[in-house]
Amino acid sequence: MTVDSRAIESLISQWEQRIAQSTDNSYKDALGECVYELRNCINETFQEDFLNSVPPEEIEQWLLEQEADAYLASMEAHEPAA
Repeated sequence: MTVDSRAIESLISQWEQRIAQSTDNSYKDALGECVYELRNCINETFQEDFLNSVPPEEIEQWLLEQEADAYLASMEAHEPAA
């Protein structure tokens, strides 16, 4: 089953409009949670699709670069300011 991302964004937009127009806080909270969860689901799906399309060697290289950057940043944090 394929879902058009424009349809999902349209649904989220409708929910956000209802949130803005409603005076019922419980309703607004519930719709807000739906928007939040749907956006998280979309992000997770996108990340999975992206990771499945990238060769493992590139992912490994990226992770090693992130680790090196974090290590260098932690070293810089412990050096005295000049």
